[in-house]
Amino acid sequence: MFVIWGSKGFVEDLGKTHLECECPNCHNWVTMQGIKMGRKFTLFFIPLFTTSSEHFIACPICMWREEVSIPKMESYLVRGAGKVIEE
Repeated sequence: MFVIWGSKGFVEDLGKTHLECECPNCHNWVTMQGIKMGRKFTLFFIPLFTTSSEHFIACPICMWREEVSIPKMESYLVRGAGKVIEE
């Protein structure tokens, strides 16, 4: 008998934030996006659970990003977007 296991990366768009600023990379005036990036453990190519995750604010034009904590990300996100942040 054999078992196929591994991991798979994922990127989840958390929606718009309240941050309207000039991007430090492309210098465009933008509304930053919330992004969650991480890895999931897979068994027979089926993702089972998240093994690691990081939260970022990102420029929607050039995709420059900066890591932020979960409480900060929750305060930045626009209410009513329907997304709940889970670790």
